Amino acid sequence: MYLRRRDENTKIVPSKAAPVFYPEQKRCLTCHQQLRVLPGLYIKKTIQTLNGVLWLGGYAAQCVNPKCRQRKTHYLSTQLAAFEFA
Repeated sequence: MYLRRRDENTKIVPSKAAPVFYPEQKRCLTCHQQLRVLPGLYIKKTIQTLNGVLWLGGYAAQCVNPKCRQRKTHYLSTQLAAFEFA
């Protein structure tokens, strides 16, 4: 992935390695059925640090049980959520 630097030269600089996070939760908290990882990245973040640009991505998981009350709940990575408050 390439990002544009905002200066008078508009140089294109490559971003750092892109870590991708998966949910730590493997089973639904309500019905204890297996969770299914949803296709495509659910969260995409670009973080500006003193060392450069860091791109992060995260997948979400959802319950496979159609009768579960919480089947629409998306389970996310707690590690990725920690970057929101850092």
